[in-house]
Amino acid sequence: MKKIKTIVFDLGGVLVDLHIDRFKQSFLELGISDVKDHFLDGKMKELFRDYEMGMISTDSFLSIILQLSKPGVSLEHIRFTWSSMLDNFTDDKVELLKKLRQDYQLFLLSNTNEMHWEYVVQSIFREKGCEVSDLFDKVYLSYEMHDYKPNVSIFKQMIEDSNVNPAETLFIDDRQENVEGAREAGLQSICVETSVLKSDGIFEKPAHYWVDYLPEWLKSSC
Repeated sequence: MKKIKTIVFDLGGVLVDLHIDRFKQSFLELGISDVKDHFLDGKMKELFRDYEMGMISTDSFLSIILQLSKPGVSLEHIRFTWSSMLDNFTDDKVELLKKLRQDYQLFLLSNTNEMHWEYVVQSIFREKGCEVSDLFDKVYLSYEMHDYKPNVSIFKQMIEDSNVNPAETLFIDDRQENVEGAREAGLQSICVETSVLKSDGIFEKPAHYWVDYLPEWLKSSC
């Protein structure tokens, strides 16, 4: 195992907690039920993926959601609702990223869309007093790359653009299929557990919380 020089983080579920229950409830308020069937697993999944690959514009995406919504819903309401799945970026993650940047290149590689990314930058990162450049050396976003994890091609795009040695690069994601795609591209990879949302609405660290074990893992890989 070669020494790690670059660490690539996923965004949702790894850095930023996802509040899917709130997302579902927000869409009910728009008059759209069965959000899981619409956007996560069912007939609208392709639309969601196309938006995250930058195949359709934000205006077009909003127009489609507006047509599905009940009368009287505004575009601003839809924008707010769309970002309701994005939740907590904990202080310990912020501090660890800043500490890791002293010794490693840090990249972000995320399946995301324009509205979510704008919300993360303007509301979540800045709430912590951070700009993107404070946390990452390079950022790779599916909607700008017109590609999508777990496709091996998106990892190869990142490797070619950044000129990193994949054997010296660690990719961290919360989905096993994405980790497998990264490994096929030659990256070292870890699939991590996400924070657990309890019934009281508070996110709880899992037993193997990556912030706790990642520094030790990196030491052992040297």
